Amino acid sequence: MNLVADLHTHTSVSHHALSTLHEMVEQAKSLGLKTIAITDHAPAMPDSPHLWYFNSLLRLPHILPGGFLLLKG
Repeated sequence: MNLVADLHTHTSVSHHALSTLHEMVEQAKSLGLKTIAITDHAPAMPDSPHLWYFNSLLRLPHILPGGFLLLKG
């Protein structure tokens, strides 16, 4: 099986995960993945990031250098 994406990930802003968005993208690339979906906890959930985080996340491009796809959900 050749995995190309991880579609459920949490960054350190969800408080129980340990890696930053940048670290996760770099690790995914090193594993040969082409896509990750950042699925941090929504603002209404316990231990979720502040609403400003989601506004900032929307400003990031969907296509990162090297053609890596960043999904945000």
